[in-house]
Amino acid sequence: MPIDFKLIQASQEYKDVIRNLMQFYIYDFSEYVMCDVEEDGLFAAYPHLDDYWKEKNHKFPYIIKKDGKYAGFVLVRFIESDEEVQAGRDR
Repeated sequence: MPIDFKLIQASQEYKDVIRNLMQFYIYDFSEYVMCDVEEDGLFAAYPHLDDYWKEKNHKFPYIIKKDGKYAGFVLVRFIESDEEVQAGRDR
């Protein structure tokens, strides 16, 4: 039986889903970085998440679904190399 994976560019309506899934991500990394839950029992929210819907040319949020259920997320950030930045200045 084939497994159905989907990578969906996340619209604004998926922001809370990503914010919730990030709790699991932060938990997994909490043994490697200094990160504890706060008074409300949650890890602190990622402070730059909203930027992925504001900076549409440099940041791209995605949701991953497996068999129709949430399986994860991807936050892609485009980073210009020094050469690309310099080329843009020279134009």
